[in-house]
Amino acid sequence: MKYSELIEVNKRFQASVNLEYDLNKISKVRSYIPTEQSVKVLGAFLRSYYYSSEPQGRATVLIGPYGRGKSHLLLVLSALTSLDLRASNDDERVTARKIQYELCDKIAAVDKEVGALAKAIVDSEIRTLPVIINSNSSDINQSFLIAINEALRNAELQSLLPNTYFDSAIVIIEKWEESFPEAYEKLASELKNSKTNVDELRIALKRFDEKAYSLFCDCYPSIAAGTEFNPLTNMDVVKLYLAVVNALCEQTAYKGITIIFDEFSKFLEANLDKSKMLNFKIIQDMAEAATRSGSSQLHFTCITHKDILDYSSSDSFKTVEGRFRKLRFVASSEQSYELIANAIIKREKFEQFKRSHKSEFEFVASASAITNVFSDLTEESYQQKLVYGCFPLTPLSAFSLLHVSELVGQNERTLFTFLAQDDQHTLRSFIANEVDEFATITVDCIYDYFEELFKKEVFNVSVHSVWAKTDSALRQISDEIQCKVLKAIAVINIIGDERLKPTPAHIKAALMLDDDKFETAVKALLKLHILSQR
Repeated sequence: MKYSELIEVNKRFQASVNLEYDLNKISKVRSYIPTEQSVKVLGAFLRSYYYSSEPQGRATVLIGPYGRGKSHLLLVLSALTSLDLRASNDDERVTARKIQYELCDKIAAVDKEVGALAKAIVDSEIRTLPVIINSNSSDINQSFLIAINEALRNAELQSLLPNTYFDSAIVIIEKWEESFPEAYEKLASELKNSKTNVDELRIALKRFDEKAYSLFCDCYPSIAAGTEFNPLTNMDVVKLYLAVVNALCEQTAYKGITIIFDEFSKFLEANLDKSKMLNFKIIQDMAEAATRSGSSQLHFTCITHKDILDYSSSDSFKTVEGRFRKLRFVASSEQSYELIANAIIKREKFEQFKRSHKSEFEFVASASAITNVFSDLTEESYQQKLVYGCFPLTPLSAFSLLHVSELVGQNERTLFTFLAQDDQHTLRSFIANEVDEFATITVDCIYDYFEELFKKEVFNVSVHSVWAKTDSALRQISDEIQCKVLKAIAVINIIGDERLKPTPAHIKAALMLDDDKFETAVKALLKLHILSQR
C-alpha cells in the first residue's frame, strides 16, 4: 500500500517564503496563521513603529531555527506597514486595506492587545518602504545600494535616490559617447586590455560594482590628460539611506524605511576573516542610525538562526552584537509538534487504519515514552499530537527532526523542507512509495536527510566529527539494520540531550526494533570493532 492513500502534505507547507520575491504577494500574506509566539514577536516589532519614543527597538536581530516562519512573520509586518501604498489603483488599494484589516483580526484572535496595536498602525497610516538586503554580494556596500535602488524603483520613487559616484562615472561615459567620440574610443581601447567593453562596464556600474568603478578610475587618467577621476559626491551608505528616509517623509506618504537583512547568517559566516572589518562598520553604523531615528523612521532587522557570538567571539562580532536588541523566535516543544502534525493531513481512511493497527500504535507510544523526552506533555497531547498527529514519523523521529534542524538546518534543508519537498528521504517521498502494512519514519531517516549538512558543518566541530566517524563506519558494512543502528547513534550524539542517550533501550525505541534484530546487529558491530562495549 501507499501512505498517500491515508496522508497528504498540507498545501500551506509546500512553498517557503522568500522575502525578496514574495514581498507583498497577496497569497503569501493571506496564508499567515498566527501563533502565540509569532504574535508576541510581531508585537515587539509593532511597538517600535507606533511609539517614536522607542527607537532603541528599531535595530533588531531576529533569532530562530531555519524553517520556523521568521521570514513569513516579517512578510506580514511589511504588509501591515506598506501593502496599501504598493497598490497601483483604487481597487487594488481597497483590497490591500481589506487584507491589512484581515491580518489585524487574525492577530487579535491570538492576542487582543497586539491586534489593537496592528489596527492602530493601519488606521494611523504608519507606512515604511521595505528594503530587502541579500548576502549574495561579497561587498556589503553594493548589497545596500542595490537594495535601496530596487526598492525605490519598485515603488516608482527612484528619483529620490541621491547621486552616487557610480552615477557620476556613468554620466562621464555618456558624455564622452555623445560629445567626445575620441575619448569614448580611447576608453573602449583601454577596456579591451582588461578583457571587457563599455557596455559591460556601464551595466556593472549600474549594479554598484566596486571593481567596475575602480577599473573606470584606472582608465580615466589616460583619457583625461593624466587627471584623476574625483567626483564631488562623497558617498556614505548610511547617510544615503538617511537622505532617502528624509525625502520619503517630505515627499511621499511613507514615514521611513524598513531594512530587512535576510540570510544575515550567511553574511556573518562569510565575514569571519579580520580583513573584512569594514563590512561590520557599515552594519554597526546602520544599526546606530536606526536606534537614533525618531518620527522619520529607520528600522533595521537582521535574520539569523543563532546568536551573533555563536559564529565568532571576536571583538568585531561583539561590537556588532551590542548594537542590536535580540528577539528570539522559538516555540515550546508542544507547539513545534503541533506544527509538524498540522503539516501532515490525515485522510478519511486514516481513522480505519488507526483502529486496524491499534496494537502497533500502542507499541510506538510505549517504546518512545521510556526515554522521558516527552514528560512535559500531557498524555492526551502525546497521543494526539505525536503518536497520531506526527505519524508516519515516530515520536522520537519528530523530536530528532526538530532538534537536528535547529542545530544544522540551512535554507535548502530544514524541518520545513523535510515535510514539504518531494526530494529523497523526505516525508513526501516516504508516503509516495509502497510500504509495509504498518511502517514508520524512524530516526535513521533523519540522519539520511541531513547527512549532507552534517558533512558541511564546519562551524560545529562536534557535529562534523560525529558524521566523519559514522561515515567511516558505514563504509565497512552493508547490513541494513546495522546501518540503521549507527545512524540512530549518530543522531542521538549530535542532539546531545540528556533525556535521549545511545543506550540499547533508547536506540531500540528510536528505530522501533525488537530485541532479536537489535542484538544481532549490535553483536556484529562489536565483532567488527565498530562499536565498543562500555
